[in-house]
Amino acid sequence: MSVTPWTAAIHTFDPDPETGKCRGSWMNDRYQRVNCLSSQRSSILHDDPEADHRERHWHDGGDCMCFESDDD
Repeated sequence: MSVTPWTAAIHTFDPDPETGKCRGSWMNDRYQRVNCLSSQRSSILHDDPEADHRERHWHDGGDCMCFESDDD
């Protein structure tokens, strides 16, 4: 049996306005749709551009708040 890599489940956080739970989904290795239903934007399954930016600005074990731009 093949196993779907967890990266195949990564999706953009799409919160429902009423419940706040993510409406995103993915297909597992049995071709069944798996609904996310997470209410956490920072879930490992959510691609988060803000988190990606913070990860690129990681300095000496601390999360940088330097607000750097590419023009600097």
